[in-house]
Amino acid sequence: MNDTIYFLFALHNHQPDGNFDEVFENAYQQAYLPMLETIERHPHIRLAQHFTGILIEWFDSKHPDFLDRYRALVEKGQVEMMTGGFFEPILPSIPDRDKLGQIKALSDTVRKRFNYDPIGLWLAERVWEPYLPKPLSETGVRYVLLDDAHFKVNGLKDEELLGYFNTEEQGKVLSIFPVNERLRYTIPFQPPEVTIDHLLSFSGPGDYRMMIMGDDGEKFGVWPGTHDSVYRQGWLERFFNQLEENRDRILMITPAEYHSRYSAVGNIYLPTASYREMMEWALAPDDSYELDRAYHDESNAHLRRFLRGGFWRNFLVKYAEANNQHKKMLWVGEKIDRIPKNRKAREKALLPLWRGQCNCGYWHGVFGGLYLNFLRSAIYRSLIRAENEADRFLHDSDTWADAEEADFLRCGSHCVILSNPDLSCHFQTDCGAMLFELDLREKEFNLLNTLSRYKESYHKKIFDAAEHGVEKPEKAVSIHDLVILKEKDLDKKIHYDWHRRSAAIDHFFPHETTVEQFRTCAYHELGDFVNQAYNVELTKKKKRVKARFQRDGQVLQDGEPRDVRVTKK
Repeated sequence: MNDTIYFLFALHNHQPDGNFDEVFENAYQQAYLPMLETIERHPHIRLAQHFTGILIEWFDSKHPDFLDRYRALVEKGQVEMMTGGFFEPILPSIPDRDKLGQIKALSDTVRKRFNYDPIGLWLAERVWEPYLPKPLSETGVRYVLLDDAHFKVNGLKDEELLGYFNTEEQGKVLSIFPVNERLRYTIPFQPPEVTIDHLLSFSGPGDYRMMIMGDDGEKFGVWPGTHDSVYRQGWLERFFNQLEENRDRILMITPAEYHSRYSAVGNIYLPTASYREMMEWALAPDDSYELDRAYHDESNAHLRRFLRGGFWRNFLVKYAEANNQHKKMLWVGEKIDRIPKNRKAREKALLPLWRGQCNCGYWHGVFGGLYLNFLRSAIYRSLIRAENEADRFLHDSDTWADAEEADFLRCGSHCVILSNPDLSCHFQTDCGAMLFELDLREKEFNLLNTLSRYKESYHKKIFDAAEHGVEKPEKAVSIHDLVILKEKDLDKKIHYDWHRRSAAIDHFFPHETTVEQFRTCAYHELGDFVNQAYNVELTKKKKRVKARFQRDGQVLQDGEPRDVRVTKK
């Protein structure tokens, strides 16, 4: 009898809420449709697919036959459908109420659209926190996929990761499949033979051995150069052919089938984690750069499994704008919680709240994410819509005005929120009484959806490329290894802000300061008002509210500090 190994193949397909329709269509034509057509030509290939609710909505609107064809594959037993948060939120970053609601929404959609009851969950960006088994198991989820690097930190080696593990929280059990990192880098960037040889190198007697590859479906056609390599040059066709030729040794099965057929190989408790690159991006820029260098230093090869980066939630510290969005989401959710559960207004407000939890605009790495203003606009549009629905229920009049003092940003800050049905103004009184959010509520638009200029670890690569040039790769490579300069003199356009880029900030600078110097932060600030605390006085009269901010500070004049009082209202 031949030595064998099971190969489990899982793809995650997603486009962020707010992305352009032509981007959806391009991904459909370049990746999603040709993948489906290739799977249909190879009935022995079995895999799991995860489509986010955002994509399913789009497919139903634009290409409903695409979902019908996948349903046929599901009913044949060739494809398993996975669940997740409907709008692809980072599950640890949202309240349990929304975790349960979003997972139920997508599971119900999968049952209705594909006639399949999902037990596997795709964890957005594979962001894991140890308490997740409890809420996930409460939704009927039996297993998730996480990167093998997290298992290796616990001391496990590749040969010990040929099955799934169980973990628990408060007695609620969840299974975890270890996604093989090497397969994530060979598929589809190395010849198919490399992957086949890697799989066979772990085959052996007995029928429980398993290796799983789970990654983005977009790397099969959307990532730079991959449509040409994967489809026109036939990488995927050759890969599937070789899997079929070796199916007496490489056995294909869906994760759900494997889970039902075999028991866990052991128990495990994993630390907070995501995929390696994400944990690197979450670090401060200099630390991120140093970690990347250390990881790729061959002298550290024997220690790589212990090299770990940061924690996804650190993006909320690293970027004030990400924290602003996240805390507005929590703020609006708390308003919705004040609506009784049996009222339609609650459900009407929850849906846009969930849509505003789509993760892509809350962080930044090799993908644009937070840096794409249209993704941030989509988040604010949804959150403002949810807040409008909540306030319609919570106020008994169409003409009202509120003035609230609260730690809106949940960081010990002192904020003032002035709002009525038309406008919502958010000031951070302990940071220059800065106006950091200005919502036009009817238009569902935040006029101050700006982004400060931050130092990033990849800026070093830009400076190096500007000095030494960039070699164009001869073949498709992982997006994590790609350096492309899209415009000339890009290195000369990089500047950094020393304060949040927003409004109602009080600057004092020399009279010779130019607009260009101000734009590039190459000027001298003379006052101490930009990011220091102001006093605030709120007045409420009938249906009108006012805020008066004042600070007694100092401004340098001829090198000497002068007392200055600034009042704004």
